[in-house]
Amino acid sequence: MKKICCLLGFLFVFFALTAQYGAASMIQIDPPKVFLNIPAGRSGSGKLTVRNPADEPIKIKVYAQDWKYGDAHDGTKLFFPIGTLPLSCANWITFSLSEIDIPAEGQQDIYYTVKVPEDSVGGHYAVLFFESMVAKPISSGQNVSLGLIVRLGAIFHVETAGNSVRTAEISNFSLKRQSSKKPLEISLDVKNTGNTDIIAKGTLHLINKKGVIFVRSSFNKGYTLPAETCKLTASWKEPLPKGIYDGILTIDIGKASQEEQWNADFVITKETEVEIGSSGEVLKVGELR
Repeated sequence: MKKICCLLGFLFVFFALTAQYGAASMIQIDPPKVFLNIPAGRSGSGKLTVRNPADEPIKIKVYAQDWKYGDAHDGTKLFFPIGTLPLSCANWITFSLSEIDIPAEGQQDIYYTVKVPEDSVGGHYAVLFFESMVAKPISSGQNVSLGLIVRLGAIFHVETAGNSVRTAEISNFSLKRQSSKKPLEISLDVKNTGNTDIIAKGTLHLINKKGVIFVRSSFNKGYTLPAETCKLTASWKEPLPKGIYDGILTIDIGKASQEEQWNADFVITKETEVEIGSSGEVLKVGELR
């Protein structure tokens, strides 16, 4: 009973703090992502603007860490101490202030420089965190809260100009359907065989021998760093008549470069042959070519 009371007290204080220091009190960072394309041995620089929309001043601690994508490869990031990961560029980043005081409804510019080593190749990654405690710990009898800490990060993507390679391999392509009453389940693996990050997305079209498109299905996005593999999946609920179809698989692995506004196109196109039975089931899927 004592533990339950403590837990309820903690939850009450937590939600009270969340209500008091809600979205209007959160610090804001502009831009939230930094994309740099720098030759080996050279430097790049810029600034981040940190805003405090609250009606009270705040003190903010600034520090760098490493990041990588989580195992789901859905864009979720995991963070680690500086210099932990092999593709870290956190030690390359210097910034103008490690602690800042921002007045109510004020803002502060942080200037950064990224020095790329002479032997650098491919992509490297880091995050610059801005952390502030917007509510102090509260004690009420036996119930103690931990306070409310706000931490936002600016994600750094640094590519080494001239030697970054964006390539991928497609494997384990699968089409499954037992009958027309169930959706067509589509999946494939994308392995990052280059030396920089890849955001992969694509489509599958099934076209009959008369040139009529029966399936236009889009895959989810998959996020990978070099040597990682993500799974793309899609589905199609509409019925498919019995017959032989040409499958056209188009996988765009240039989403990261497009997001970074480097306007580079990297598209992998594969073809296969698919046979559908009289009940709408998948009878045969040929090799990708």
